[in-house]
Amino acid sequence: MEFFSAYCVKGRHLLEEDIHKQIVVDSLAFMVENKRIWLYGFVILPGEFHLLWQRQPAWELKNLRQMLLKFTAHQIKHRLKAINRRELETYRSPLRDRQFQFWERHADALPVSIAQAAAEKLQQMHEAPVAGGLCRQPEAYRFSSAAFYAQAAIRQEKNETGSFAPVHAGEGQAAAAGHPSPEPALNGLLRHYQQYFPP
Repeated sequence: MEFFSAYCVKGRHLLEEDIHKQIVVDSLAFMVENKRIWLYGFVILPGEFHLLWQRQPAWELKNLRQMLLKFTAHQIKHRLKAINRRELETYRSPLRDRQFQFWERHADALPVSIAQAAAEKLQQMHEAPVAGGLCRQPEAYRFSSAAFYAQAAIRQEKNETGSFAPVHAGEGQAAAAGHPSPEPALNGLLRHYQQYFPP
């Protein structure tokens, strides 16, 4: 498992618009659906995004980080080209290997080898929107896995054996009253970190 962080170039808020956040969400959904990754957690903030993920076996030797950043940059570029060329020009790069630059070249990737570390990373991700003044409760933020884990916790409490019961698309929402569903494109695609680190 890996904790991956990507940052918008020069600390800019490229992902402030929800439509740009959705581009990241859709890209992750594609990677899950096409069996490239398992996704255990995420948060997308105005100037950065963070993932807790794992490559699936057939993709272990592929540079999925670069694929994700390249594809999302391509999609954002096309959107800005269509609606706001002036803003697009502010991302023009002096580098020879690219016309525009949206992401910092050096992203962070840290291995996560124990369940406690995974839980800590998830907590950090889920609390970041609250700390940034984007919401009052982690579960209220659309672009994170906080609602997924809130639903999972409720299901786990109701499970008499005390073991983890996975949340599937459309399940547990009534039981999780007050907790919104995770972003629809990822509903049913997230995996609980305890599926990687059994309790």
